[in-house]
Amino acid sequence: MRRKYAFLILTTLLLLCLLAGAAAQVGDRSGPRMALMELIDSAWTHGLDSGRYAQGQRDLQDEKPWIDVAFTFLRDLRSGSGIPELVNYDGLSPDFVKKEDEELMTRLAKIHTAVELKMLAASFVPRSAIYDTLRAALVGVSCDPNKARQLAAALNLYRWIHHFHWRRCIVVNIATARLSYFEQDTMRLQMRIVAGEPSKRTPRLAAWCDQVILYPYWNIPRKIAVNEFLPLFKVSYRLAGTMNIQLFDRNGKVVKEILHTTECPILLVPEKIEMPGSIILAYDGSAASVHAIREFSHLFPEFSGLPATLVYLGGSKDATFPDRENIEELVSCYFTEVRLLQLHMDHKDFFSRWLPAQERSWLVTGSYGRSDLSLLFSKSF
Repeated sequence: MRRKYAFLILTTLLLLCLLAGAAAQVGDRSGPRMALMELIDSAWTHGLDSGRYAQGQRDLQDEKPWIDVAFTFLRDLRSGSGIPELVNYDGLSPDFVKKEDEELMTRLAKIHTAVELKMLAASFVPRSAIYDTLRAALVGVSCDPNKARQLAAALNLYRWIHHFHWRRCIVVNIATARLSYFEQDTMRLQMRIVAGEPSKRTPRLAAWCDQVILYPYWNIPRKIAVNEFLPLFKVSYRLAGTMNIQLFDRNGKVVKEILHTTECPILLVPEKIEMPGSIILAYDGSAASVHAIREFSHLFPEFSGLPATLVYLGGSKDATFPDRENIEELVSCYFTEVRLLQLHMDHKDFFSRWLPAQERSWLVTGSYGRSDLSLLFSKSF
């Protein structure tokens, strides 16, 4: 009788242990399953479409294996979703896809609890203030589909870029027109770039970089040069220098050199044009200065009644007007009131001090040029 009771007790304990083990196994399997469903529900905060995993969520509820669903979700969380649609050319990802997928499956196979799965998912989220700001912005504009779509694309691209963990890389932010060079996640260099307008978007690409040329020459497409830049330079030629742009003709000559030798008159005017009250004719005895006076008079005969001052800059007090009688006779043919003035100052003082003091005056001058040797020692004012 005692043996029978002992046998019943042992059998009961054994059944309880088996039931407890089975319950533990069910709990272990349901833990990651429920955690995965929670992660998928919050996937939109990372710019992911929760609907992409809808079938997977139904599979989870049907007690089907959860690893396949977890693999799809975690892969998107790790390296971004929809990258082929966002990047025009990707020369990097194909070299790493197989290795990254195998590594992810290996790590998933070791997951047994909800905590382990959540820790794995958290390891794929960039720890960056920029990323946190983008997520917060996405949550704040969830009611604006257009902005939400843009922020979702930015979040996916951000994760895709940073999941490679390069030792050295160059990241070009098209939206801010900035290039950044990173070493071990530390920015070492930053500079501006030239990017296309929304109507002429700069393509997104990822490629291996073998060499870098700093401050290279960039040939502006003819359509952009003619339609956008040329109208600006017509208003102010100095803008070309401000924008670090050089103009070349079809023979490869710099426009600056062409202007020195051209005989075509050029009129430089400020943004606000004021009609002249007098005309100042710069004269140095050269053919260029005489030609400029003639061309101006032919182009603007209506200014012939304005007082005209023929200015000669003499280097010393002993210097005299070159061909004084001839030039005075020529100028008198174009202007009714002519005055000859000889100034003893250099060109710099003439342009910076004397000329600005002449109110409502237009200056007529021939082409001004300097030798290459002179330019080595001093820049033109």
